[in-house]
Amino acid sequence: MASPGERFRLRARSRAVQPQGAIGGEAPFTSFMVRHEERERRARGKRRMFAVSVAVHVAVFGVVWLLSAWKVDELFGHSVEVNVGQPQSELGPDGKPKHQFPTNVGRALGVHLVVTPSGSKTEPRANPIGVSADLVKQLQPLILNKLLRALVYPNEANAQKLRGAVSVLVDVDAEGKVTQLDVKVPCLNQLLCTVAKAAVAQLASWPTSANPAERSFLVPIEFRPD
Repeated sequence: MASPGERFRLRARSRAVQPQGAIGGEAPFTSFMVRHEERERRARGKRRMFAVSVAVHVAVFGVVWLLSAWKVDELFGHSVEVNVGQPQSELGPDGKPKHQFPTNVGRALGVHLVVTPSGSKTEPRANPIGVSADLVKQLQPLILNKLLRALVYPNEANAQKLRGAVSVLVDVDAEGKVTQLDVKVPCLNQLLCTVAKAAVAQLASWPTSANPAERSFLVPIEFRPD
């Protein structure tokens, strides 16, 4: 075991070898500065990542805003017009409604057209609409005679006791020839719609008129089981 004198001499030689102010063989504050520099480097990296993230988000929101400000179809392709609120089956080749303000023949004549398994008939209807006397004169034999004879309650519907109302839309030209014939949508029963449309299609000649407002008709037909 070294004596106190020897320990003093060893400490003296150690201080003579180390630089002035060194602790444990290192320059003063060396480890502190290294750690501080490392912290600064990490902080700079985080700031750069934050700046890049902000730039990316700004760019994305800018693109979304531009797409919402302009029509997408105008930017990336041909423009496409969409008809909203008008069933496609009631649009003509030009995209406009085929049947505009049709005359309800039932209200014009003041009758209900009723089809039952035992036959077709008419029932009085309240609140008839006012149309020209000439139009009523032409509609009466067409609807009350020809159409009633053509309407037949289908056997398949009778087996199921089907009940429903179908409205058939008809457009004609100035000579009374049919140009368009459709079932007004929605069609709640395809069988009844098919029968009603086929019966109305048998009417080859409709009222003639120079007035375009009198060339579109709506034919309401009620199918009722016995």
